Amino acid sequence: MRLHELAIGCWVYMALSGDDSRVTKLRQATAGQVDPHNLDHQEFLFKWLNQWGCRQFSKDHHVTIAGPSLDAWASKWLTTLPSDDVMLETINQAQIDEIGAAYDDLRRRQAGTRTLGDDSISYVSYGPVGAAKTLFALRPNICPPWDRYTLDTLGLDYSGASYRKYLRLALSDLQAVSVQAGVQIAELPALVGRAKSTPPKLIDEYYWATITKG
Repeated sequence: MRLHELAIGCWVYMALSGDDSRVTKLRQATAGQVDPHNLDHQEFLFKWLNQWGCRQFSKDHHVTIAGPSLDAWASKWLTTLPSDDVMLETINQAQIDEIGAAYDDLRRRQAGTRTLGDDSISYVSYGPVGAAKTLFALRPNICPPWDRYTLDTLGLDYSGASYRKYLRLALSDLQAVSVQAGVQIAELPALVGRAKSTPPKLIDEYYWATITKG
């Protein structure tokens, strides 16, 4: 990836999506850091996920199913993840592997239920997109979100192995642009006019503009 490619992709993202203020509002509502054990934070998170197209988080199941699932997941994984202020470019392979395992567990957790046409009840999971976006909410400096268009185009599946590959790809792209621009990765958001975004979010914005929106 080249600097002009990232800059144009992020400009297109901003032009089509606006200022992306939902992310800023989520951080403000949770005092700068989402606590998955906090019930109020959970509610802000699920509403934010709904606004970002994650319909598997039914409002009726925020408190009864999705919240307890997230709480149980966080009890297992939160302390093993890098802290909120750690940057993607500073983590090692063991930490990437741990994040991939945490993602793999979260995507299988129950988000709710759905009634099918024959009145049977279907189990609804967080899924690959819901899990990646949740990880981004919890660790925005490390974990880029993704969507199914990006997955398919990059030849990735829903597995933790693919999410680890995506993390490495995001880091490789950011490093390439950083070297070309002669600035630190942390300086890239301001350089491309997306000062409120984190470096991993820039990768999501680029792929959303170039893949999802073509």
